[in-house]
Amino acid sequence: MNPPNPLKSEEGAPREVSGAERRLRQLIGIQEILTIMMVIAALSSAVATWKATQIIARGERPFIGVDSVKLTEDKAERPYIAVTYRNFGSEPARESVLQAWTAIDGKLASFDPLKPDDGKVRLKLGILSPLVPHLFAAYFKPQAVHDIREGRSELKLMIRIIYQDLGGKPYCYRMDFRYFAPADTFDPAGGSDDCHG
Repeated sequence: MNPPNPLKSEEGAPREVSGAERRLRQLIGIQEILTIMMVIAALSSAVATWKATQIIARGERPFIGVDSVKLTEDKAERPYIAVTYRNFGSEPARESVLQAWTAIDGKLASFDPLKPDDGKVRLKLGILSPLVPHLFAAYFKPQAVHDIREGRSELKLMIRIIYQDLGGKPYCYRMDFRYFAPADTFDPAGGSDDCHG
């Protein structure tokens, strides 16, 4: 047996809806709209929270870069470029590898005093803690140092550091520096965060 339909009279003819029932239907309709609006608000809040978390997470990572670059000489009067680099981020960098080389007038000129045949120096640095300065010396052959200091030859340093955050996400710092003789300084000469190109 079917349950009785409250909208029909016992004879089967439609019955008139009372004012109370009409108000009840309106309230149920308003409640459904409010429920939908609450769901939309909750989803919007969840998306905003996720975006904020992503922004914070991007800031909580290692940022390796060069702090200073200076042309100098060691005790044996061999010229080199002293590079101070550090992790400027708030998280340690791991699996860090530095590669650097110098060029004079567009030709590879760097060498490692301990391995004179190596034109590009490559160092496995391991973990780099935040804010700790590290020094690297990029040597080059001394014959051109006078012309470099006089501005007759162009000296460039190319440096690349690849590293990972604690979660294993890879990053790269790549920058070229050009020596400017009148000021005895190195100026940035191009860079990238892509070490594949």
